[in-house]
Amino acid sequence: MEQQSNYLKSEQGLKDKQDELYEKTIEGIRQKGQSPGHKNLLELMISEATIVTAIHRIKANKGSRTAGSDHQLMKPDVLKKIIPKLSNLFKIAF
Repeated sequence: MEQQSNYLKSEQGLKDKQDELYEKTIEGIRQKGQSPGHKNLLELMISEATIVTAIHRIKANKGSRTAGSDHQLMKPDVLKKIIPKLSNLFKIAF
């Protein structure tokens, strides 16, 4: 299980995998009229590349430059601090 997620160490690797899943889905719908089942999606979800991509998207959102309910702004170094914590949390949970 751990070995499957190791190949997704970069955001580009994640994008390539998403493109591959999309193409397989479209082809399955065209050929069989239904989406094919995909394997190892949980490993894809908890991979470091997915976590990094999600944080980058959150930080790129202009709302991330607005103080939250705790009146705090997202700090620039949040990415460095939160990735190891999230990775460990997901590995424990799943």
